[in-house]
Amino acid sequence: MANIRYKTAFDEHKNLVDIRDVSKEERHEHTYRCITCGEVLLPRLGNERARHFYHGKDTTCDGESYIHKLAKLRLKEKFDKSEHFYVSYEVTHVCSKQGCRLRNMNCSKANEQHEIDLKQYYDIATIEAPINGFIADIHLSNSQKPECPTV
Repeated sequence: MANIRYKTAFDEHKNLVDIRDVSKEERHEHTYRCITCGEVLLPRLGNERARHFYHGKDTTCDGESYIHKLAKLRLKEKFDKSEHFYVSYEVTHVCSKQGCRLRNMNCSKANEQHEIDLKQYYDIATIEAPINGFIADIHLSNSQKPECPTV
């Protein structure tokens, strides 16, 4: 796909490399590979075009897969390097009193923000892990408490 400009690739050690970190002097010292298909990517570092990695001819690599994979890799990288990993979501609290005569709109508080630090419960993030017959994009688990529910 000629219109995709890949900004990130793996080096020969499977480290993520941003095209901005590739110099003209070292461009031939490393082998860069697509994070999606594993094919060799070449760095384009010229002055006329934007810096980017590109596939050679006849690639079947899909740009959407590239973006999806890059997002998973960046999330895992952030999880692994951070002391805290907060996620927030909206919750609705409903009156828990079954016999309440005022069980109406006055009994609920809709859309309150709830925040949780996933690092309190999990210490391992695995990309594309099989779980219960599915493949999780990112699977969180706890090495010290295997019985802890996984997400």
